[in-house]
Amino acid sequence: MQATSPLVVINVTQLLHGTETLTADTALMQFSHWYQRIHGYLSLAACTFGSTSNAMNIAVLTRRALISPTNLLLTALAVADLLTMVFYIPYAAYFYCPRCSEIFMRVLSSS
Repeated sequence: MQATSPLVVINVTQLLHGTETLTADTALMQFSHWYQRIHGYLSLAACTFGSTSNAMNIAVLTRRALISPTNLLLTALAVADLLTMVFYIPYAAYFYCPRCSEIFMRVLSSS
């Protein structure tokens, strides 16, 4: 058998209470930590743009002159995509945007 080299070197640090933390300093982990800070805001922007675009697609594709089997499939796809984005907006705002979650908590506590 041939010995293989590890793909990632992981540092294991023993803490005071016997718990262990695993840290991997790879480029992918560094990118992950950097991207976590902007993911919520990018998601909100993409969902807002996508919801608006899908609503316009639905409005155009449901005109009487454009009714065809292909356009009905495209309309169904736009409706599914619109619903996915509309329901993801509050989730992304609450869990990924710290300022938005503070606003949600104030609104919920005032009602």
